[in-house]
Amino acid sequence: MDLSVINAGYSHSQDPTTSLSNAGQRLDTEKRDPLTGKTITAPTSIKVSQETLTRWRQGTSQSEPLSKEEQDKLTRTIRDLRNDIITRTASGVSLDNPLFKDPFTASNALLFSSWANNINADSHLSKEDLLTLVHDVLAYGFTDQQSNITSAMQLSVKKAELTAIKDKYLNSDYQQQAQAAINSFFSQKVANEDSISKALMEGEYRIGIEMGDTARAAWAQSQLQKYDTGTSDVQLKRQHIFALASNNNVDGWFDSFRHYLQTSPSPSDWEQHNIDALQSQWQQFQQRLG
Repeated sequence: MDLSVINAGYSHSQDPTTSLSNAGQRLDTEKRDPLTGKTITAPTSIKVSQETLTRWRQGTSQSEPLSKEEQDKLTRTIRDLRNDIITRTASGVSLDNPLFKDPFTASNALLFSSWANNINADSHLSKEDLLTLVHDVLAYGFTDQQSNITSAMQLSVKKAELTAIKDKYLNSDYQQQAQAAINSFFSQKVANEDSISKALMEGEYRIGIEMGDTARAAWAQSQLQKYDTGTSDVQLKRQHIFALASNNNVDGWFDSFRHYLQTSPSPSDWEQHNIDALQSQWQQFQQRLG
């Protein structure tokens, strides 16, 4: 089976070139592996590539250069996650694995790191390869802009891919815990998107008030109230996409996605491109899964 890294949609450098840590930043020098009792020496600095840093910046609400304080905060976050993983992850997993190092996936590393300790013996897959596969699923993103519609499509495919990894590689007695991790990831992504959408709608409301546009302000206020009941326009569109992706025939989802887009009020070429790229990524994932 070919488990080489495939990055559909973006390029991911393998050589860390940009250090986010100051010279004085150091980690705890020694930890003990909870299973073997062996001493583990933690790295004294954390490095991420320039491209990874750029992608992290793009994932924030504003794509502006990070201040020194923001860089230090990011460094501490990654350091704390890596230290925690040392105590929770059994021996045989390198903290240089992209799941832990990539800021895009580091926040979910603890959620999925225990998968490496529950691999089916018949799978003949290493812990490193499993976690790299999980990383690539979590890290995949569109190269161009995306809409709430295509974001929901992407999240549906990510969930299907994580489920496929779970079913193929993890022990039968660990399936329930693994599914809980997938559900937690999925729910958190939905909650994050709702928070962003609500913030944007609050901005719309303020603009409407300041401009004296009562219709705009009233519409925004109505949408904000609907978020609490899950009936805002954005939430209803997302629920429709999730319904289209509720069966196990993932290959058939993409035609349904395209039909939904084509029948929407203002379909765009770049949204169609998103669907094409997502289908290509799914096909590449299947090839890796074997």
